[in-house]
Amino acid sequence: MEFQCNDATIESTLLPHKKLEEIIHAQTSIARLGINFGAILKEAAQQSQKLTNADGAVIELIEGDEMVIRAASGIASDYYGVRRNSANNMSSITIKSKQALIANNTENDSRVDQVSRAAIGHRSMIVFPLFHENKVVGVLKVVSKKASFFSMAELKIIAYMSELVASTMFHAQYYAQDELFRRATQDELTGIANRALFMDHLQQNIAHARRDDSKVAVIAIDMDDLKVLNDNYGHHIGDKALQTLAARFLDKVRSSDTVARLGGDEFAITLSPVDGKQSAETVVTNLINSLDQPMQEDGKEFKLGASFGIAVYPDDTDDLDELLEIADQNMFTNKRARKKARI
Repeated sequence: MEFQCNDATIESTLLPHKKLEEIIHAQTSIARLGINFGAILKEAAQQSQKLTNADGAVIELIEGDEMVIRAASGIASDYYGVRRNSANNMSSITIKSKQALIANNTENDSRVDQVSRAAIGHRSMIVFPLFHENKVVGVLKVVSKKASFFSMAELKIIAYMSELVASTMFHAQYYAQDELFRRATQDELTGIANRALFMDHLQQNIAHARRDDSKVAVIAIDMDDLKVLNDNYGHHIGDKALQTLAARFLDKVRSSDTVARLGGDEFAITLSPVDGKQSAETVVTNLINSLDQPMQEDGKEFKLGASFGIAVYPDDTDDLDELLEIADQNMFTNKRARKKARI
């Protein structure tokens, strides 16, 4: 018996109280995985197999013109990651019809891909569509080595599980958006703001300062001897030094201030609001003092240092680009003075 199932048929199917409790337990175990999408799909496949007493389960997602197995359990475990064209098989029929399918004799079912059926070894199967934002984005399957194994009860269970997977995909989409925003605004190595976010915050700070008749300070920072660390001790030591500077600088400013890595050995900080240059100089003194303690790594001590330059809006200039230039010039002046003092 092979048939197609509509929502009303599934909805009218009742499950025993004990089975509902098992479904709730399965959903709870999946929810505990948070936003780890891959782990959630894997757990959903395993729980679907367990709840239906099947021999295997698969979650296939549409990726371009292909169907990709993104989770697999039981007798289908070896097929994780397999890609295939969206041919005329039960997955594609389910996607087009947007309805669940049951095949109780897959060996003689023309809708079934016989090559993959023989490889996996199933004789009956449920295929359920996965919806995301009113579109079918994939399928959830359970398979059995026995013919005529599945009933409407198992289909109802898979309906519950598919809703959970769809909900997970909804949250994963928003997480992915957050992740893209993070990647676009944070320095990957140190986790602090990058140049784009720094410039955005500085523009906002100056706009507020204009309205409030307040002041904003910019601190330009150039780390000492990054190339020496990379060349003599390896890039992992240079990376660790950059991370250490970022962490120590963050510890010495307010939540309203922005610490950023602009690239390479360059950092910058916005202080907003600030009373004036003297207040900014106090912050710089604290930043310098934060570098007094050497960095410990690989059983060695590494001395940290940096040059600093300050510019204050609107005392030095009311132009953003000029403000940054003045801070840079003052930083280079400080750098030359420090080199001269060491000679």
